[in-house]
Amino acid sequence: SFALDCVTSDLDLQEWPQLSLSALVTQGLDSLKMAGQVKVDMSGSSPDLGDGQIDFRVQAPAATLLAAGHWTLPPELGSLKFDDVLRADGRVELAAGHRLDSLEWTVHAGGTHFQNIDLEQAMARGSIERDATGNYLIDLTQISLINKTWRVDGSYFENLQTHEFRVLARGSLDPAVLNS
Repeated sequence: SFALDCVTSDLDLQEWPQLSLSALVTQGLDSLKMAGQVKVDMSGSSPDLGDGQIDFRVQAPAATLLAAGHWTLPPELGSLKFDDVLRADGRVELAAGHRLDSLEWTVHAGGTHFQNIDLEQAMARGSIERDATGNYLIDLTQISLINKTWRVDGSYFENLQTHEFRVLARGSLDPAVLNS
């Protein structure tokens, strides 16, 4: 459960079964703002959200976002820590039955710590989409990792079904980081 300072929302039923919605949720300086359109599917025994898109902007601690989404980090990321809130924006495209069709996002973090690596800033821009066979593909087209003495920019791509991946990077990395 979450204690919230403010919850506001608007729902437009004029285009039924297409719904236009917007919402704002705040707790202190943390916030989630979203707006979009979804279609209500009335073909089953109860109404179901069908296809649509939702744009979002969020500023909140990583732990709050994980808890709200009922997500857990994989064990190999257990030491990942953030000094401040994450700031993210993007768009979610939904297929019938609440299924994720695609997700585009940009996320910014200040101080970030993973194992023995300390960053002043981190940023990632990317998407998750389905390929022709229905597998989800994650494509981080822009990643920036900035430390006091080095900076790395790159990209990452992975087929989440086969786990085939590609990492490209350029910049100046302290070799001691690779031995951490």
